[in-house]
Amino acid sequence: MLYKLLVFLHPFIHGVGRPLALLLLLASIGLVFYGCYAESSPRIWWSAAGSFFACLALTLLCTFHNWWLFKLRPRGSIFMPFE
Repeated sequence: MLYKLLVFLHPFIHGVGRPLALLLLLASIGLVFYGCYAESSPRIWWSAAGSFFACLALTLLCTFHNWWLFKLRPRGSIFMPFE
């Protein structure tokens, strides 16, 4: 099931994944600056942390996508849907 999800998300991961991770990183940095200088609400800090961890998860997914496809492939076949 996870293999099929990774194959389905392949165009998103290799097309929009890394730029979206960069935008999430910039958003988390911006939220940290906003939390330091304008408002000290815990909601801002939780948003910054969530944005940073989403950036990290998306970066790891983009980096190791082919490895996960290889590890989660159906057993008994060496079919790889992408090169």
